[in-house]
Amino acid sequence: PKAEGKQFGGVYGAGKGGFYQTNKYQPNAVIKSVMVRK
Repeated sequence: PKAEGKQFGGVYGAGKGGFYQTNKYQPNAVIKSVMVRK
């Protein structure tokens, strides 16, 4: 799951530019944040 989380962070993190760090430990948090922001 670490590898998947990193990929998600790279794709979503790159767009937001700040989620990558937070998502690094919680990939699910990024998806939730993106959904809420959208």
